Amino acid sequence: MKDTPIFDNDVVINSGSYSGQASGSMNTAGSTTLATNTSIGAGTTHTYNVTFNVSMDLTPGSAGGDNVYTPCGVVGNGPGSLPGQGLYNKAEVDRTGDGITDIADDACGDLPYVTMVKNFVGVTTNANGTYTVNYSIVVNNAGGATGSYSLKDTPLFDNDVVINSGSYSGQASGSMNIMGSTTLATNVSIGAGLTHTYNVSFNVSMDLTPGSPGGDNVYTACGVIGNGPGSQPGQGLYNKAEVDRTGDGITDITDDACGDLPYIIMRKDFGSTTQLADGSFYVTYKIYVENIGGAEGTYKLTDSPLFDDDVTINGWDFTFVDVLGGFGNGPAFVGAPIIPINLGTQNLTAGNTHIYTMGFNVSMDLTPVPLEATMCTRHAEW
Repeated sequence: MKDTPIFDNDVVINSGSYSGQASGSMNTAGSTTLATNTSIGAGTTHTYNVTFNVSMDLTPGSAGGDNVYTPCGVVGNGPGSLPGQGLYNKAEVDRTGDGITDIADDACGDLPYVTMVKNFVGVTTNANGTYTVNYSIVVNNAGGATGSYSLKDTPLFDNDVVINSGSYSGQASGSMNIMGSTTLATNVSIGAGLTHTYNVSFNVSMDLTPGSPGGDNVYTACGVIGNGPGSQPGQGLYNKAEVDRTGDGITDITDDACGDLPYIIMRKDFGSTTQLADGSFYVTYKIYVENIGGAEGTYKLTDSPLFDDDVTINGWDFTFVDVLGGFGNGPAFVGAPIIPINLGTQNLTAGNTHIYTMGFNVSMDLTPVPLEATMCTRHAEW
């Protein structure tokens, strides 16, 4: 009698053994002879127990097979499965001693194969200055039998990012811990070919003001934005998901994702004052808008020249420079401004600076009002 495992080509036999009527090691490739011209008495039964230790890797690009699991045509002992499907295994008996198989029987079982992918979905800016950060975790069983898994998620953000709250929904729902890991699933069953999706959301805020508590006030951006490898804990919105698919408490699959936050700051500096030939003055200011975060942000800028009431604005202009974009224009707008001056809404890439130079032509008259005029005015009021 011989036994031949003809498994799916992604299943690797690590070792094997047989016991019972006889015992020994199974070959990890090809057939194993369990008995040769063994005598069996009338009404007697010989039982052989065959065991294999196997592993399977369906990761795209992994060596050994086609990375696509082909399940049994029929699970169990009935006919209908073929070599190369699942855990197809064939036993053959030569009962006449001529080296030709007289009896063949097969059996087929399947393996589960639980996978997990963590995706960064995006960031939404909220009206109160906080951000909503979203991820998805997709757990799939690409094998041919029901499997199980446990899942946890751990945010390891830049130390200036504060988690205000968090939640998850989808396959299960609940609140995320604002510190440490959150267990999303414990020994959850997943059928062959099924997918479980978890949506993870955090509400976060960030303060990079020098001296503010909580972090080092320096934003460290993701090594790689999105779902690819390359980011590290402590960068941006780095987030890690872990799966235990064997129930032993040890992580079998890890995947991470990372996104970034914008952080826009602004400062205004006085430029200069120049007296013109007609006696008026040209006064300039510079406004610097910087994005010291790791993602593109949006801002709306207004400027309000609220001078002494003896100063009259005759006209104004401004120039604009996008430092990294290499773009500039101006001067623009002349004539008395409408206050506040609306300079529009701009997108600002991470690490970039927009510079606005505001110019105002002003005049000032501090001539005292004649006493007679003052008295006339008062008489008119009486």
